[in-house]
Amino acid sequence: MLFSNALSSLLLVSTALLALTSSTITRYPEDKDPLKCNGFNSLCDLTYDRVSFILTRSSFAVAKPDTDPNLPATQNLTISQQLTAGIRAFQFNAFPPAPGSSGLQQCFPDCSVYNGGQLTDSLNLIYNFLTANTNQIITIFIDNPTKASPLLFQQAFTSSKLIDFAFTKAAQAPWPTLRTMINSNKRLVVIEDSSLGLTPDLPWVLANTDSVLQTAVVAPDFTPTNWDCSPYISKGFRSLLSISHYTSIDSTYKNVKIQGLPNSTIATSLNTDLLALHAFACRSTQSYPWISYIKVDFYNPGIPDNVILGLNSQYIPGDKEENYIPIFSKRVAPMINSSTSNYLKSLSLLYIITLAISFI
Repeated sequence: MLFSNALSSLLLVSTALLALTSSTITRYPEDKDPLKCNGFNSLCDLTYDRVSFILTRSSFAVAKPDTDPNLPATQNLTISQQLTAGIRAFQFNAFPPAPGSSGLQQCFPDCSVYNGGQLTDSLNLIYNFLTANTNQIITIFIDNPTKASPLLFQQAFTSSKLIDFAFTKAAQAPWPTLRTMINSNKRLVVIEDSSLGLTPDLPWVLANTDSVLQTAVVAPDFTPTNWDCSPYISKGFRSLLSISHYTSIDSTYKNVKIQGLPNSTIATSLNTDLLALHAFACRSTQSYPWISYIKVDFYNPGIPDNVILGLNSQYIPGDKEENYIPIFSKRVAPMINSSTSNYLKSLSLLYIITLAISFI
């Protein structure tokens, strides 16, 4: 009886394989929905927490190789260039106004090292982009290390008119789809990066500790098989996972030793397929549904774009869907002759017996 069941199972599998190999690829009609969310129609009905973004650290701190080659910058591209390249998540380090000024400054790691000017300069660029691109969603992480007054942030986002796009939600409320956010024109997500000096007073600023689990920064002596996925900022499970895929070093600038500066020499090595390996390793370690942000220094050079396309199930530009579909074709059985028939019969019998034993 067991042998009979095994043989029946073998025949069933063989029939299924034959049907599969003799069929052709089914092609579905092109999607008639004209809406493209962040550039892709297939992202529209995903909730925000199921979409992946490259997040540039201290996005405004652009290198100045011609005028100050030793300046501890974090990026090679300006905000405008990053927007054009496809970056949709930014971090701004905000500091109190300079003497004689009324607006917040953006500095890294503080204003004595890299002063990037007024925060509103960057906010205006993002407002102009959102106004011109009505199907795009942007995320801003605000780092407020000195706990500058919430009123200053309210003024900055109001004067730049970005406040009109700000999305709000309760901490435990589910995330909407990108389609919903676009249709409601609430296309800006603002998250306070670490200190909680804004969220109690500004309902349009989401608390990092309520929304995001941020992993530890990559160690300078990292190995591709030993990522540190321990939480850097967390109070338990959160809906968004942020992978800190950059490494910091202690260095000297203008004879002053500074901690936590970007390591430009290793950025090219980090911004490779190690991005994906790191992201999936930490996602598995933390048991998160998906990877929301991968935070990087020096977005260019490297292949962060391709990694994010892959995480969002999108094609690399110029690629074709056929490259991702296995090719099934009919096979012709080999000729059976006297020298091979006994061997093949024995092999088939051994396979059937092995399969039968598995049913015991």
